[in-house]
Amino acid sequence: MDSGERWNGGNVTPIRPDNPTLPITSTGIWDGKPANTRMWMVDEWIPFRRATLLTGEGGSGKSLVSQQLATCAALGLPFMGVKTRQMKALYITCEDDLGELHRRQEGICSALGTSMSELDGNLFFLSRCGQINNSLLHFANDGVEQSQFYHDIATFAWNNQPCFVVLDNIAHLFEGNENIRNHVAIFCNAMEALAKEAMATVLFLGHPAKAAGSQFSGSTAWENQVRSRLYLSRPDGDEGTYDDDARVLTRAKSNYAKTGDAIKFRWKDWAFVEAIDTGESWYEQVGNTGKATGENKLFLACLAKATQERRALSHSPHAGNYAPKVMEGMPSAKGLKKEALRMAMERLLHLGEIMADQPLWAGQDRKWMKGIAVANQDCGTVAGRFPNHPANQGQVIENTCGTVVRDGLRDGSDDVRDGSSQVFDFACGTVAGRLREGSGASGVQGSPPIGGLPLPPNPEADDIIWDSAEEEDQ
Repeated sequence: MDSGERWNGGNVTPIRPDNPTLPITSTGIWDGKPANTRMWMVDEWIPFRRATLLTGEGGSGKSLVSQQLATCAALGLPFMGVKTRQMKALYITCEDDLGELHRRQEGICSALGTSMSELDGNLFFLSRCGQINNSLLHFANDGVEQSQFYHDIATFAWNNQPCFVVLDNIAHLFEGNENIRNHVAIFCNAMEALAKEAMATVLFLGHPAKAAGSQFSGSTAWENQVRSRLYLSRPDGDEGTYDDDARVLTRAKSNYAKTGDAIKFRWKDWAFVEAIDTGESWYEQVGNTGKATGENKLFLACLAKATQERRALSHSPHAGNYAPKVMEGMPSAKGLKKEALRMAMERLLHLGEIMADQPLWAGQDRKWMKGIAVANQDCGTVAGRFPNHPANQGQVIENTCGTVVRDGLRDGSDDVRDGSSQVFDFACGTVAGRLREGSGASGVQGSPPIGGLPLPPNPEADDIIWDSAEEEDQ
């Protein structure tokens, strides 16, 4: 007898179970019905309500890029120019405490032009740093069981749909043997189960092996079992063009989009910023960007020193105080030549980081000295005009760091005389601006733009790619 027969009084009778358990689907139910539309959390990079594995070399910034991804998702902002779908986000880390998450978030908010208050109720953090019971699955001889931690995550995601869940990282969350294919397959399938059961988009992080060129550690099942895997790395460059701040996020594996595409960005001021496409090769761009950034910094340092010394500088090449010519002889230029300083000045003018022909300070004859000044900085020297002065329609600039020295105020009064000036001297740079009549504090960021991917009409939308035929027919 085979497994489909049984002995019955000397006769063989086929086994016919009364309740078949396999949810078999026939193609007939699809006849005349268009296939469901595939949906994305990050357009063509992270599939919606599926599990994606992010790996990368140690120190490349997997945690930072994941926290920034979560921030973009919470606001619906594009991630490095790629559209996202707005949803609440939960970032779970087993390696960083809340203090580190706070510091990291400050840099991310600054880079994205947003605030903590705008994220309130949309971005959540859970630190399991220092805890030893972080496993999502328990492996035993008699089977595998989901942990209470797993169920708690699923409950949170279910109650905050749609939800983006970041799990950092496998080393703490996976208690099985990474070299046993079955263990790895079960864990990867559990991440898909979490996404399906909680209707969440899951991103889980892992490390590569020690061997050169490896993109994951342990069994090849890490590669074979996931349908979406991203890889974060530093680009290799020729001597003189390598930039330690450069990063590349590669679509290492995708069953739903083209494999091998890359997003290029750089680390700057404790967050990642998009690399601008200049038409140059990536390595040329990295090298030139690093060089230009250094030249810009030297120009600004010279400008700050000149302003501190009450030396007004001009952007005009015909002027005796032409900034690149004067700066070339300044110690702050550190040997940078006039042409390089000229190019730095043009870049900074184009970017709006400096402004020409700005009022800097009033002399003893009450006439304003004009020249180049830094624009819209949080700390620096601010020279401003007041309502009864001409050309007083500039932008209010707030400064919060340093000592304020006020000139032209009535004795014992905060009122400003007609025709008086006010100069704020700070030790950390120079800003020239003008005060607008009747204005208060300015520079408040408005709500950032939405990333552009629409939300599903409801959690049970019929365009989720794994919906069964039975569910679709309901």
